[in-house]
Amino acid sequence: MSPFRLGLATALTRREIRLTTAVIRGRLSRGRAPPPVNLVDVNAEPTGAPDRGPSQADPQEIARLRVAIGRLHRRMVQHTAGDLTFSQTSALVAVEKLGPIRLGELAARERVAAPSMTRTVAGLVEAGLLHRAGDPQDGRSYLLSITDQGRGFLEALRTERSAVLAAGIAQLGPAELDVLRRALPVLEHLAEREA
Repeated sequence: MSPFRLGLATALTRREIRLTTAVIRGRLSRGRAPPPVNLVDVNAEPTGAPDRGPSQADPQEIARLRVAIGRLHRRMVQHTAGDLTFSQTSALVAVEKLGPIRLGELAARERVAAPSMTRTVAGLVEAGLLHRAGDPQDGRSYLLSITDQGRGFLEALRTERSAVLAAGIAQLGPAELDVLRRALPVLEHLAEREA
């Protein structure tokens, strides 16, 4: 990596740490920049017990966790087949989980605009992964449901991604594997919380 890119990556990481610190401390509100943080203090080596309450996390640990999760996700995505975009896959999983759902409700759940969701869903319907049927309660709307082909696609995708993750886990030692097993409930809890 060139010195310029390395410097840019370091600067971005430091900015992310400042933003994360501001969010954790409750200083960041909409439309206001976070207060400046002394980067020397943020990047300093720990000197003993952290000076924060039990509910506050170290911004550097948060950054490390974010990067690790991102890399694992990217590795699973890169090593699995499938021509769907992230948005299409996410919409397909949501329809599978929620059952027949109106497009507007799906867009709200996925936090995107309805026109964007219309384009996303059109590709899934065309591929035979979703079925569109008229809504019996509202003739102007329709309900989306997953097809057998869509379920098969998601099952194959999950199997492939689990295999990629399993290959990485197989390289862990017994102590690392034990730590990972104990961390699973915490990670599951973190993943289930609403943003």
